[in-house]
Amino acid sequence: MSGKALHAGLWNSLFCGLFVILIGFSPLRAQITEYSVTFNGLNGIAAGPDGNMWFSGNRNIGRITTAGVVTAYPVPTSNDASGGIAAGPDGAMWFTESPLNSPASNGGWFAKIGRITTSGVITEYPLPDPMSIPTAITAGPDGALWFIESGNGKIGRISTSGTITEFPLPASEVNYGVDGITSGPDGNLWFTQGYAANKILRMTTSGVFTIYTVATFVSAGSLALTAGPDGALWFTDQASKIGRITTSGTITEYALPANDSPFAIAAGPDGALWFTDSLGQIERITTSGTVTSQVATPTNTAGGFLGYIAAGPDGAMWFTEVGGKIGRIPTGVTVTPPTITEVANAEGESPTIAPNTWVLIKGSNLAKAGDSRTWLGSDFVNDQMPTQLDGVSVTVNGKPAFVYYISPAQLNILTPPDAISGSVQIQVANNGATSANFTAQAQAESTSFFVFNGGPYIAAVHLNGSLIGPATLFAGYTSPAQPGETIVIYANGFGPTSAQVVSGSSTQSGTLSPLPVLTIGGIGATVTFAGLVAPGEFQFNAIVPSSLANGDQPVTATYNGLTTQSGTLLTVHQ
Repeated sequence: MSGKALHAGLWNSLFCGLFVILIGFSPLRAQITEYSVTFNGLNGIAAGPDGNMWFSGNRNIGRITTAGVVTAYPVPTSNDASGGIAAGPDGAMWFTESPLNSPASNGGWFAKIGRITTSGVITEYPLPDPMSIPTAITAGPDGALWFIESGNGKIGRISTSGTITEFPLPASEVNYGVDGITSGPDGNLWFTQGYAANKILRMTTSGVFTIYTVATFVSAGSLALTAGPDGALWFTDQASKIGRITTSGTITEYALPANDSPFAIAAGPDGALWFTDSLGQIERITTSGTVTSQVATPTNTAGGFLGYIAAGPDGAMWFTEVGGKIGRIPTGVTVTPPTITEVANAEGESPTIAPNTWVLIKGSNLAKAGDSRTWLGSDFVNDQMPTQLDGVSVTVNGKPAFVYYISPAQLNILTPPDAISGSVQIQVANNGATSANFTAQAQAESTSFFVFNGGPYIAAVHLNGSLIGPATLFAGYTSPAQPGETIVIYANGFGPTSAQVVSGSSTQSGTLSPLPVLTIGGIGATVTFAGLVAPGEFQFNAIVPSSLANGDQPVTATYNGLTTQSGTLLTVHQ
């Protein structure tokens, strides 16, 4: 690590499992552009599903196009100071609301969550406690929005239909509260603590907390965190550091120059992290800990204080300036957003999908050019299937899918096990650039056989594990099934089983009831077992009808009125 020295407190920190590294700097040459806004108090900023940036401020929600055209939408509550803002899974933007001025002289206390469509229609949802002071907000891993209630020590959840649930912080943390919030790659919510605390908190969607102590936090603590492109969480430490915490709780910190107090942080499309600081500067850190030199904003509004930062659909980073400006800094990446052209069952390409089903997504720019791979063992964390590969992720109605294969033109995913029906929204994110929502149709089952090499031969094996098929399919490895033989067939999309599927778990099981109706060569085959044996993978044990003639025989399975794809074959030979 040339040009880098160890922080003086490293050896003490090693005892706590915390690494603090003083990193070197390299120059960042980028031109910041600023755009004036008609209202001030600018705060949160996020990319919207319409290809624009959306931001919050005093009494207004703003939208800015990538060309710099600003539109302001007044919030119905006149004394509103909008806080955090995030894109929801429903194609709208969601934001927090609390009083701008003294509640006593301006209509009393209120606390609301707001929703604004991309056409500017605002709906407000009052929180149970008008003094809860909601602040930061994020889209959760469960298709809802999650937010911080800084006034009463709670974490809030609001469904896209407006149903609100609250979870109290652990008793030991109520007096400190939390500041930053983000969804982690592990399917949990993560929080930072500012001011007099020194902790990172993790919370499951059922409200179970885990607390990690950051030994080097000072009284300022941390105010923001984000999911990084490397599968970890990155946070700002106002003691002149940027921190990284893995989903298992291992913490590393990278020291900044003295008096450099970072504030907000976000992942960029270039695979690095970008952050704002209290001196009116934008900085960048790679996932290996190299920090570029500071770039100051052209103007020094509001004492140079910058707000939040987010990746835009144009490959740039966009940030708020409290005094009434939106800033843009290029990352050197030209981003073409992903485009989805097809969503279908991965086998047979039925356009109707189902929960816990293998699905293909076709389109363009779905992954970086030249990036084509399946998941690896290293992509699994705590036996959880990965929700992203190399910065590529997919949501189904806002809930993360499990990503098995990526390439620029096709993705293969396992849909979440949550019940879906009717029209569902599919969205692909490729290293900070998001596709438009693609509307697919869903139901409880979407039945198909797995097939070899795209078909027509079904994926089946003899009981000894050897492959079934014509001898020429995989020379030396495949052989026909025999009449009267019990074989194993693999299938996809057959719906719920006797055991509930745990989302993300790499282990799945459970039996189907009733058994599917299987025919081979038009003759009913006896099915002795049907159930899940692996994520999204069904196994049928079946006896090949003894009266079948030699040759390729058509195979179908019917379940709950649905039949597998046409044209599939099983080779039989006496």
